[in-house]
Amino acid sequence: TNQVRVRYVNGLEVAVNCNPMERWQVELKGQTFDLSPYGWAAVGEDGFQEFCAEIDGRRIGFVARAQ
Repeated sequence: TNQVRVRYVNGLEVAVNCNPMERWQVELKGQTFDLSPYGWAAVGEDGFQEFCAEIDGRRIGFVARAQ
């Protein structure tokens, strides 16, 4: 399905949906992400969060890090 989730030793979790047709609901560190085709999400132990997804028909990118 061309979907992969990787967990790194430092706690970073990354999910990538390279499927050109299907959405993918994936949970990373207790958060659910609905990844559109070619979407991705990453969540770290230190509050880092990044995702590229489709919300209300628009593709968005988001990056945040807790202070």
